[in-house]
Amino acid sequence: MDCEECRGLILTDFIDGELQKEKDVELHEHLSSCPECVKLSETARQTLVKPFREAPLLEPGDSLWNGITQRVEETARLRQQEAERIRQLEMQPQPSPKSLRRPHFIIICIFSLIITLAVIAGVYFWESHIVKTGNPAAHSGVASATSVASSTSVASDATIASFTPQPPK
Repeated sequence: MDCEECRGLILTDFIDGELQKEKDVELHEHLSSCPECVKLSETARQTLVKPFREAPLLEPGDSLWNGITQRVEETARLRQQEAERIRQLEMQPQPSPKSLRRPHFIIICIFSLIITLAVIAGVYFWESHIVKTGNPAAHSGVASATSVASSTSVASDATIASFTPQPPK
């Protein structure tokens, strides 16, 4: 172990008494051969550890303990009250929303459901009719192209024929 590593350990784990056994053995071997690191170790103990070990143990006053005790008891009491309030709320039956208790709301919902089902059924039957007949305009009141052409006059037929492309002569 070199002096730099030894100094780092002296100022941290060695002073705190938390040095691992392997490192403690290495540190003591180094201290047995290095007077500078021994001096650092003694100086660190005198200035960093001794003042705290020799400091008088101060006892907090009764007023401090009484204040802490009162706050702890008050917090426990408030937590118990809150827990009891939550238990009471959980045991109460939950009322249904007012809107669901009104008869007219239920009637409106049923009426809306009936209309929706009627629209869906109408669309279904209309689409099934298209599949069967192949003609969407047959019952919709919209005239098809063939019915318009058959009801036009001869002049209209001539007009349509004039727009049809003629083969080259």
